[in-house]
Amino acid sequence: MLFLIDMDAGIDASLVLSVLSLRLYGLGASYNTQSHDLGFSLKGMGFNLKKGPAKISADFLNLDGDFVRQASLSMSEFAIAALGGFTLIDHKPSLFIYAFLDYPLGGLVFFFIADLPLSSGLKMTFKPRPKLEILWQR
Repeated sequence: MLFLIDMDAGIDASLVLSVLSLRLYGLGASYNTQSHDLGFSLKGMGFNLKKGPAKISADFLNLDGDFVRQASLSMSEFAIAALGGFTLIDHKPSLFIYAFLDYPLGGLVFFFIADLPLSSGLKMTFKPRPKLEILWQR
């Protein structure tokens, strides 16, 4: 009797060196016993760099064709961060980006701008949830 087995194994790993941290997400290997093919995979990677008050961070993930990323920079006086995603919906590209600046921009007392969020989307779809029945109106 012949057994055909496909074997997959994966781990998340990180390496920390003083001020630098490197991350690997979904680092894996696969082996097909029938064709004797050996394959490797990596679903994402990231890093952190921190020195004094400065910190830089970034991550990138591939979740079965959906790409997600984040990046941030922070100092003692300000911080900026961004998130983004990309996928194909009905074979058309769909993109979303959100950024946030944490720094008081100033202004008048009644109109003081403390921070600044920015977002943009391209061909994103939104499917609202069905209406919920309100029990207390019965």
